[in-house]
Amino acid sequence: MKLIEKRVVLHFPGFEPLDGVAHRARYERSARQSAAVWGYSVETGAADERSDPVSFEVRTAERVAAPEVGTGSPGWQTKSRIHMVDHDILVRKLRAGNTLSQIIAGFRSCAEIMFEGGMRGYFRHAWRFGLFFLFPFLLTALAIVLTAQIAIMPYGLGFSPRHMLWSGPLALCFFIFAFLPFSERFHTLHLFADWEMAVALGRMDRADFNGWLEDQATAVRKALDEEADEYVISSHSMGSSVAAHVIGILLEREPEIFKGKRVVFATLGSAILQCALMSSATLLRARVGLIARCPEIYWLDVQCLTDSINFYKVPVVAVSGHADAPQAKMILIRVKQMLTREHYRKIRKDQLRVHRQYVLGPDLQAPFDFTLLTCGPMPASVFADPDKRECPAEGRASSSGLRRALFRRGGLQRQRVQYAAHIALQRLVDHLVLLHTALAAEGFGDDFGGVVIAVARQIADRHLGTGNPSLDHVFDIAGFHGHDRYSLRIIPQQVRRGLP
Repeated sequence: MKLIEKRVVLHFPGFEPLDGVAHRARYERSARQSAAVWGYSVETGAADERSDPVSFEVRTAERVAAPEVGTGSPGWQTKSRIHMVDHDILVRKLRAGNTLSQIIAGFRSCAEIMFEGGMRGYFRHAWRFGLFFLFPFLLTALAIVLTAQIAIMPYGLGFSPRHMLWSGPLALCFFIFAFLPFSERFHTLHLFADWEMAVALGRMDRADFNGWLEDQATAVRKALDEEADEYVISSHSMGSSVAAHVIGILLEREPEIFKGKRVVFATLGSAILQCALMSSATLLRARVGLIARCPEIYWLDVQCLTDSINFYKVPVVAVSGHADAPQAKMILIRVKQMLTREHYRKIRKDQLRVHRQYVLGPDLQAPFDFTLLTCGPMPASVFADPDKRECPAEGRASSSGLRRALFRRGGLQRQRVQYAAHIALQRLVDHLVLLHTALAAEGFGDDFGGVVIAVARQIADRHLGTGNPSLDHVFDIAGFHGHDRYSLRIIPQQVRRGLP
C-alpha cells in the first residue's frame, strides 16, 4: 500500500452560520491540535477567497531530526488541496426573516415532515433523532401556550376584559424578553431553519436551492480535474445531504466521472436520512443509490453512540431503498476516547457540541481523527479496512507507528459491519446504555487508564512460563488491551524481525 503524497479534499460542512473562510480557520485549529497529539508537522496555507468554493492547501510531514541513513528523504510528506463547499449562503437566507416569520416557517416544515412520514421514520430507525426533531417545536409550542395563558389571565380570574390591556403586553414581554433569550441556549430558531432546509433538500421544489446545487456541482467538477493520489469527499451532518445531491448530479451528468480515481466518500454524523425518509425525497434516494453503486467510490459512514443527532447503526443505503447495492462501511467511534476526561465531561450534555466533534481536533490519540482522514499520509480507507493496516514496504517507520497507534485502542471495531439477528432490538439496547452508565458494558472497561491489579495463582519453581516477558499471544503485535499508555510492551526478537 502506497502512502498518499497528494490529495484533493471536497468537504461539505454541516448546517452552521460559517462561511468558507471561517471553516478554514476551524480546520487550521483542529489540524494544529491533531499534529500536537500525534507528533507530526502541519502547515495550513491561506484561503484562496477568489475561488468558489473557498480552497486552501495543507501540508503535513513527518517530524524527523535528520533523514534516515540511506534514504536521502526527510520522511513522509503529504500535500492536500481542500475545497470547503459550505452552504452559508443558504443558512443566511433561511435566517434572514424576522422572528415571527422564522417561527411560522419552522412549524410549517415540522408539519410537512410529519405529513410525509419523516417523523415516523425517525422514531422507527433512531428514536433519539426523533426526539431531537420534536424538541424545538415542543419547546416553542409550550412557550406559545404560556404566552396565551398570560394574555387571557384576567378573563380567567373573572376580571373585566379591559384588564387585557396590561396582560397582553405582559404576555408579549414574556415571549420576547424571557422565552426567546432562553431558547437561544438551545439554538431553537437555528434548528427551525435546519428543518426548513431539510424539507427543501428532500422535496427539491425550491428553484434557489436547486440552482445553487447545480452551481456547486459545476465547481466540484473543476476541482476533480486536479491530479491526485486520492480524492476524499467528506461531509458532516446536513452537509451529507448536500454532498449526496452534488455528487449524484455529477454521476447523472457523467457516469464515468470517477473512472481511474481512488475516491472515498466519508459521511460524518450523517443526516442524509433526515431528508431521505420523507416520501417526496425520491431524487435524493436515487442519488444515494448512484453513489453506492459507483465502483470507484468507497463509502465510509462514521457514527457515534454518544451523538443523538445521527442515525446510529442504521444502514443508510439500505434504508434509502437500495438494499441490493453495496452498503456504506460503518465506523463506530467514541467521543470520550478523543478528549480528556475533563473536556468530555464539559461538553457531553451539549448535544450540538458533541455532534461537531467529528470535525474538531482531538486531545488524545484516538482511532478516528478528521485531520488524518483528510490530510494524513495514509489512504482514508485505512480507517475502516483491517486488511490494509499492514505497514507499507515503502513507508517509513514513523508512518507505520502512526497506523498501529490509530488501531491499537479498543474504540474502533476490528471487523467489518455485522448485522445483529434482531438489528432493531440491538439498536435499542445501544441507545438505552446512554440512560444510565450502569447499563453500559463499557462502563466496566476501556476506561481512561485506571489502575488494574492482577492476582495470579501460585506458580511452582522452575515453571516453564516463569520469567517470560513476551506477549501472551505471539501474533498479538498491536497489543489490543486498552492500557497502552501505562504498560510496557516487549516484543520477542523473532516477532520484531517480522515487523516492517
